[in-house]
Amino acid sequence: MPSINYKICKIALNISITLIILCLFSLLNIPKESAEFYIVIVSLIISVAVLILACVYLYRFKISNQKK
Repeated sequence: MPSINYKICKIALNISITLIILCLFSLLNIPKESAEFYIVIVSLIISVAVLILACVYLYRFKISNQKK
């Protein structure tokens, strides 16, 4: 049975993918001179970081389950 950290990580993975898609679509409609553009860029960077961390954790969980 997966741990609670595994379930939280799967949820974080799904949310970060959704946020990345939303950020990319919103970048199409925001002018580069506005403050919202930089807010979306920061959100995109944070979402990518969460995505990478979630993938690393899920990969480590998969490797540890294969050793058992």
